[in-house]
Order: sequence, then C-alpha cells, then structure tokens
Amino acid sequence: MTVAHTTSPSPSTGRLLDALPAVYRRADREQGGGELQHLLGAFESLLLGQPEAAASPGYEQRIAALPSLLGAQVRATAGAYVFEDATRDLFMPWIAARWVAFAPFRHFDADRLRRIVAGIVPLYARRGTPGYLLALLRLCFDEVTDATLHERLSGGLVVGAAELGRSTLLGSTRDFWFRLDVHVGHAPHGWSASARHAFESALRAVVEFAKPAHTSCQLFINAPSGRWTRVVAADGAASP
Repeated sequence: MTVAHTTSPSPSTGRLLDALPAVYRRADREQGGGELQHLLGAFESLLLGQPEAAASPGYEQRIAALPSLLGAQVRATAGAYVFEDATRDLFMPWIAARWVAFAPFRHFDADRLRRIVAGIVPLYARRGTPGYLLALLRLCFDEVTDATLHERLSGGLVVGAAELGRSTLLGSTRDFWFRLDVHVGHAPHGWSASARHAFESALRAVVEFAKPAHTSCQLFINAPSGRWTRVVAADGAASP
C-alpha cells in the first residue's frame, strides 16, 4: 500500500493503530514506514480530536462532554446553594424537539426554550384542552397579556349586532372551529414590521402545535399598534 503525502493530516498518536491486531502494527512499523499510522491520523483527528486544537474536539471529546452540556451545576453563594442551568445554547433546540416534542422550537431562542422545556411536561396531561393551549401561550410568550378561547361559534348573522369578521357567518354553528382572542402588550423592542412578523409566526406555530389536529382556529391578535386576524386551519395552512 502506498499513501501519497500530498496533504498533511494531523500527526497520529497511534491510538487507532494500537487497537489493530499486532500483525498489522508490526508490518506497518517494520515494512510500511508508518504509512498506515499516517493514514489513520486523519481518522484520529475526527474521532478522537487533537490535543493541541481544543476548538475542534473530536467525537470522543463531544461524547465525554455530554454530562456537562446537558446537566446542571450547583454552586455555593454566601452560604446558600444556587441551582444553575448549565445546558449549552447549542443543545436547547435538540432538547426541545427530541426530549419534550416541542415542534415550534425554531421560533424561540435558547433562553426561552429553557423555560419551555422546564414547564411543558406537566401541561401535556391537559393536551387537547382549552386550558392547555392558554397555559402554553403564557409559557411561550411574555408579550401575551390575556387570551380567551371560544369553543362554540354560534349566533349566526344578526342584523345590527353583527361584527364584521366575527359574527357575520350565515348559519348557527361552525363545526370544528374555535376562536382565539389574544391580547398582547408592548414588544421588548417595539412592534416593528419584523417584530410583528416574528411574533405572529411563532404564535401561529404554537397554536397549530397545541390545537387538536381536526380543528381550525380563527385567531384574533389585539396589539397596541392595531388588530389583525389570521386563520390556522386543520390542515396546518394559515391565512396570510
């Protein structure tokens, strides 16, 4: 076997070579001129990492670091023990998606996901109920000051008392529909166009995640800057 040394992989520590049967180690050292060890150096840098390159850990270091990445720390402060969440930001989307099955994780930063992961599991006992949806909204959004869910959309069209977009439907009931009125306060950085779009996308994603799959939701968002209406349908589609 001939290995062209056109590149310079990381020098091998010999750990992978040492794991091979003695016949291969002996042949490489006596006849191969260390070519097999040189070839294995590339795999060592990927799997085992490089001692001199702490910024590029191998899989061995990553696996060994999992307890610290996902764990918690307790430190003593003024004689009292303080619990600290040591979970790294990089792992929070994975934990939210895989450990607690929170599908809309992409809409939230790591700090918010920590709060959601810590509080969502007890809510699952009420999943599919109005109480679950309202509690999840409070868990996910500081901007939401109040939310009301109406399960029975009835009354039909009443001349002189109908409100456009709310009670102008012909008929007495609307099967598998519910209305959600959400009141929001001031956004942390103001209700700019981008902030409104990000909040609305996250809100619709959470409603779609929390509502029963066969239902559709008429969503009313009441904000200081105005009011807008969206529909979250049973097939997951949403009105623009």
